[in-house]
Amino acid sequence: MPLDLSVLNLSVLNFTTLLYTIKFEDDMNVRSYMLDFTLESQHVKEVVSSIFHTVLLHRTFGKISYKKESTYSIGTLGVKDNDCGRIDFTYCSVNNAQLSADIEKQVSQFHSELRGSVNAGLTRNGVITLEFYERKKARWPFAAELFTWEVQIM
Repeated sequence: MPLDLSVLNLSVLNFTTLLYTIKFEDDMNVRSYMLDFTLESQHVKEVVSSIFHTVLLHRTFGKISYKKESTYSIGTLGVKDNDCGRIDFTYCSVNNAQLSADIEKQVSQFHSELRGSVNAGLTRNGVITLEFYERKKARWPFAAELFTWEVQIM
């Protein structure tokens, strides 16, 4: 069940929380990365959040201001350090409250689904993905199309 997420006025993020294996055989032009972890339940939120924030920091462009035809200036987005509470690790993220809240919401949902099965005495495997896509404008009478260009699978 994909959940559309528009962050920083960029329509390029799509979180998907799944509890089964994902295959992208039909998408030939999609760059996909699979990260496989074995974690204790208490570390899931911090590990997934740190990876998502790190990936998004590296995929976020700075502020570019054009003054004239050949004159421009490049600014930066705010960056903040985040300390993990349960593991000895610090990571950087984009300093944006809305982005942090959206990531926290999705990761918490994923963690609670995994935790429910662990509390039932089951060992559970889970998959969460971060997709980057381009939204093509809709042409009447068709809806807008989404073209995925990168997928991070954990």
